[in-house]
Parts: sequence; C-alpha cells; structure tokens
Amino acid sequence: MPKWLTKAKAAFKTPEPVPPEPFRLVCVCGGIINGVRQEREQRIRCGDCNHEMFVFPESVYPPPEVPYRGVTDESDDEVEIIEEPSASSDNLPPGPADAITIAPEKLIKKPPSPEKPKGRSNPKAKRSPKKVGPTQAVQVDHVHGIRDLRQRRFKIITPFRAIAAGILVVLLLTGYAVLHSRSVANAEVVRTRAGKLGQQALDAGDLAAADQEFTKVDEALQILGSDDPQSRLLHQLFLEVRAAVELLPTSVPDMLASAVEASSETALTSWESLFDLTYRDQWVVVDTTVSHNDPDAEVRIAVPLMLENNSAFFVIDGESFAEHVVGDGAQRVIFAGRVQSCQASGTKHKTWDIRIADDSFFFWTDPRTYELLGFALDEESTETLRQQAEMLGVAK
Repeated sequence: MPKWLTKAKAAFKTPEPVPPEPFRLVCVCGGIINGVRQEREQRIRCGDCNHEMFVFPESVYPPPEVPYRGVTDESDDEVEIIEEPSASSDNLPPGPADAITIAPEKLIKKPPSPEKPKGRSNPKAKRSPKKVGPTQAVQVDHVHGIRDLRQRRFKIITPFRAIAAGILVVLLLTGYAVLHSRSVANAEVVRTRAGKLGQQALDAGDLAAADQEFTKVDEALQILGSDDPQSRLLHQLFLEVRAAVELLPTSVPDMLASAVEASSETALTSWESLFDLTYRDQWVVVDTTVSHNDPDAEVRIAVPLMLENNSAFFVIDGESFAEHVVGDGAQRVIFAGRVQSCQASGTKHKTWDIRIADDSFFFWTDPRTYELLGFALDEESTETLRQQAEMLGVAK
C-alpha cells in the first residue's frame, strides 16, 4: 500500500469551498438578470419594470463526481456547446414570471478527428476529462407561474366519475321506469272510472260534467297509447262532447249575417276582428247530403242563406272527407269541425267560404249527444249514425 499516507492526509484535509452557483433570469419585459444563488431563496425585482421574480436557493447536495472513463480511442466525438440567444419579451406568453422552465442545452457534434496510427496504448496513462466551457447559456421556452411547477393535469373522465355517471344513469332510468309504471297504472284506473262517470253524465243530459270526465279519459288514453275498440269509443265520445260544449254561439246564418254587416263601409268593427273574438275555433255540426268523387278536390257544401247577393259554402279538405265518403251517389253525413276562417270573395255578389280545420274534422256517431245538440233523432238519422259508427269501428 504505497499511497496509504497520501489517502490518510486527504481524509483529514479541509475540502475546498465550492464556488457559488450562478443563475440567469429573463423578465417578462425582456430584461436579463444574472447573479449567484445563496443559502436562502431570493426575490429579485427587475430594474426596468420592477417585476418581482423568485430564485431558488443553492443546492445542499454535493456536486456529482465525474467518473473515470479510462483510456479511450482518440477518434471519439467531441462535443461543443452552442450558446443560444436569450429569449425576448416577444416570444414569451403573457402571465407572471415567478419561475422559468428551461430547455436542455443544444449539443452539436464536431466531425471526428482524422485517424492516427494505432499503437500500443499505455494502460496506466490517464486522460484528462473533457473541458466544458464556462457558464452555459440557456434558452427560455415558456414562462409560467409558481402554480405551474405543480402538476395541474385535470382529467375530465376518470374511473370514479365514470362509475358515478353510470350509477346516476341507472338511478334515473329506474326512477323513470317506476314513475312510468305508476302513471300507466293510474291512467288505467282513470280511464275506467272517468269513463263510467262520463257515460252517466251523458245519460243525465249534463254535457258540462261529461266534458270534464271525458277530458280525463282522453288524457289517460294519451298516456296508455292504446288503440282497442273501447279506447276508440271513449275518444270519439270525448270529441263529440267537446264539440257540443264549444258550439258556435249563434247559428251559421246568423254568423254570416254578422259578417255581411261588419264588412260594410259603415261598420265600426272589422269582420276579421269580430271573427277572431267570437267565432274562431268554435265547433259547428253539419247534417247534410254530400256527393264526393275526387279525393284531391276540396269538398264544398252549400249553406242555406237568405241574404241578397250573398252565398256561403262549407269548405273541407278532400282527403279527410274521402276516407269515409265514397261512391258516385249522394250520401247523408253528419260531421263536425272547428271553424278556421270565414272569408268572402267577389265584389257585387259575395261568396263566403267557411273553412273547417283539417285536424278537427270527424264524423258523428252517438245518438245521445246528437239529441243533446237539439237535432231530431228519427230513424234515418239513427241509421246514419249507426253506419258511421261501424265505419269508424266504434259501434257498441
């Protein structure tokens, strides 16, 4: 052990002081601040914009030792450190500059040196470590706040949230299924109970009470969505009772007489305003004879009118009418619908078109509601109602 004395002296020798570690900061205004780190952290203000920046203290850990690499071939590549220009304020994103994120140094390899004649290398020869230039310049890529030093990755979809969302969906579907089953069961009860009460009100001649009960029945039928003969019969009674309750306040000839008077030059109120306030969307029931062959043409039914230079017609959509009225001969029909408009055409001789809303048109079937309207129920009327009930599939 020839070097034991040297090693013993080195163990008791005071280590040389480590030179202070330099730092380099780039302010948001573009100014550059150089200095050395201290034992405690520092807060330095820029001399140009007075912006405060944070400097970490010097490391408490000893610098790493450069490992001994031994003798290597002289043809090894040499490394040169290229200094990058400092970042300017134009390339920095907006935000506080309390900390900086630096990019690694750019390394560029030099071309290999020309080969030398190979000789016997001396195993005891030591090669000094490669020299690295003084303070290396760094390039500032981004400037962030202190909070950016922490991990702020926020995942929208996480396993916990996926499980919670699945549980919520199952609960919502289960709740909807329970509520729907309860509403269906309740609708079935309402249809049976309100249907009986509505029939009793019709037998007693009370249209207002029958309208209340059959309105409940129709709402229950919409929930159930059933299309059996009993449901169709209840819906038909609902339409007939509703039409009987919301009839025109006057007869059709009286309405046309009001239209002629309101259309005169001396009228104080226009016919359009009077019609909107009094007659629009009110029901009318018509018992007449019709001959209809062309489903594409509108059905025009003449209205008996004792007014000079005036005539009137009910105008109905041809397709909805032709679904049930077919054949070349004239047929007696009893139908109802809402009055949608009443307009005149012509100057000297005016023709009034009373248009029936297409979505409200239906054929009458029940003799009780027909009598409650004030019509005489004879054998011919009874037969017509029976045929129309069989045609619609609501015959009792």
